[in-house]
Amino acid sequence: MRNLLKTKITTKLFVLLLGIFTTISLFSQGQNLLKLVKDNDVNAVKELIASGAEINFEQEDDLHGMTPLGLNIMMNNSVMAKILIDAGADVNTKNYLGDALANNRVEMVKLLIAEGANVNREEEISGSIYTPLIQAFRSTELTKILIDAGADVNHRDKIRGSTPLIQACKSYNPEAVKMLIDAGADINAQETSSGYTPLIYTCQYNFQDLAKDLITEGADVNLKGHDGTTALLEIASRSQELTEQLLSKGADIHAKKEDGSGIFLQCITGILFERVPIEMAELLLSKGANVDESPASGTEAGGTALMLASGFNKEELVKFLIQKGANVNAKANDGTTALSLATAEGHQNIVETLKNHGAK
Repeated sequence: MRNLLKTKITTKLFVLLLGIFTTISLFSQGQNLLKLVKDNDVNAVKELIASGAEINFEQEDDLHGMTPLGLNIMMNNSVMAKILIDAGADVNTKNYLGDALANNRVEMVKLLIAEGANVNREEEISGSIYTPLIQAFRSTELTKILIDAGADVNHRDKIRGSTPLIQACKSYNPEAVKMLIDAGADINAQETSSGYTPLIYTCQYNFQDLAKDLITEGADVNLKGHDGTTALLEIASRSQELTEQLLSKGADIHAKKEDGSGIFLQCITGILFERVPIEMAELLLSKGANVDESPASGTEAGGTALMLASGFNKEELVKFLIQKGANVNAKANDGTTALSLATAEGHQNIVETLKNHGAK
């Protein structure tokens, strides 16, 4: 009985040790495989795979969980990648496709897709969730490859709710924008977090040719972001031509941001920084803009165009606004007036002009 018990214990110990040695052996083989992949030794890799090396082995230390296939993608060796995949490397265990896209590895991207990589895989990167198509927005070639492979052109990331078209617009890639629209991307998709559309973003970034293309494609010119902004409000301080185009397409001249500011103050800001001519203010007033428009809230609450022009010492603009009926005695919520601003800044010419027109 005692001998039988001894035999059982010895057998269990043997099995345990065998398992440990097998694990150590597999770990060692896995490390060797990573090294051989790193050394780009194709023949040695084939031999090690044939001897049973773990093809999806992960190195946890200095390679940060890198697998042989992941390491190879960084090295951009399509031949080695094919060998590893044929030996059983799983193209979807990690974001291999995303890594290849991020490094503009065109041939590697094609190979991974051909081998079954998920073109709609979601991956968290720096706090945002991306799909391959969103990761590829800077490259027209990669965008086309993914679209042809069936990538969802309207997929939203789970953090901001952005779409590939929004990203292509923000990164200024006209060819990718056209490609996405032709493939069925929603031209009026609103980013979940901001409510901004592709058109609002192109106006905000002053990508005027892109904005014109979107308008031609039928973008809704009156959609609003969560802060109330519209394409017209974003472009009014940047481009008279595009402002006129938006108005001709029915953009609402009376739209206001969340703080109550509207198109006229945006235009005045553009005039102050010499981005648009004073004639644009004339145009907006002729279409019904309010010369005494002011924000209802925020640090500039109650401030008017005349106050801005007076504070910036823009005498021509001050005279123009007065001529158009601006209230020279309007007060901001903090009591500031055009006269008090001009006086505080030492703009004596503005002070005299305001007083000559009844400012007190």
